[in-house]
Amino acid sequence: MADKRANMPSIIPLQGSTTRLASASGTGFQSSMQFQEDLVANRGEIVIHETGVSCPKCRASVDDDVFGSTYCTSCRGTGWLWRNPRKIQGLVTGISQNRDLRELGFLQPGDCVLSTSPRLVPQVSDFDKLTFTWPLPLDDGQVIVRKKSYQREIEKYGTPFLEQDEDRIFYEGVNTIHCEDEHGIEYYQEADFIFNGKRLKWIGNKPARNVRYVIKYEAFIEWIVSSPPLQRIDHGVNIGPRIILQKRHVALLSEDVREKTAAQDAEETAVFNKKVTV
Repeated sequence: MADKRANMPSIIPLQGSTTRLASASGTGFQSSMQFQEDLVANRGEIVIHETGVSCPKCRASVDDDVFGSTYCTSCRGTGWLWRNPRKIQGLVTGISQNRDLRELGFLQPGDCVLSTSPRLVPQVSDFDKLTFTWPLPLDDGQVIVRKKSYQREIEKYGTPFLEQDEDRIFYEGVNTIHCEDEHGIEYYQEADFIFNGKRLKWIGNKPARNVRYVIKYEAFIEWIVSSPPLQRIDHGVNIGPRIILQKRHVALLSEDVREKTAAQDAEETAVFNKKVTV
């Protein structure tokens, strides 16, 4: 699969850049909102942003005691809906693979820090979802039980949305790094299987039903804003938020193979007209 950035619109830096001026004059980073905007415009990456909202069908309100359902037909059990996809620019300042139990007291596999322009409207907020447009390796791989996802969907929904020769994966796969089953048998992309969005489709040799296998692959990783963005104000001027992101498969255990990818939604939403929001 080709890198999706090949079809992305080119980035045009904001007019009147003060980057060199700020550097030459010794102006502090936080003292110039324009400098922050120029930094995002010139050095930022294109990501797909989707607004996260609570699912009105299964989340509790002040008038009832309903809370969550793994059989919810709206959110598929996640508790959230993601709407209004758009392409924005953000400055990725760190992708951590930290698992330090001593400092945090819990696993933290792959948090990321993102900064956006202070003039972005609306800003990124709690439980929004962002999808990177370049592939990254998926931690130490995903363990899958062959055909288990297919059987689970029959039990939950009465009809499967996967085909019998498909298994569900966390993210939209691009390239395989390694794949083998519990018996030590290895499998290869394009010969034994292909990626089809968030599905792994078997086309050749495959593990038997209920055999466990692991696949480590590069994918377009999705991130959830799992904590409120840090609003940064300097002398009464908004210089943009600092946003902590967490990989979706860590922040949320539920997944729905039927949903479109963020890139598909962003391309099909005519209101954005393939423009980058800066």
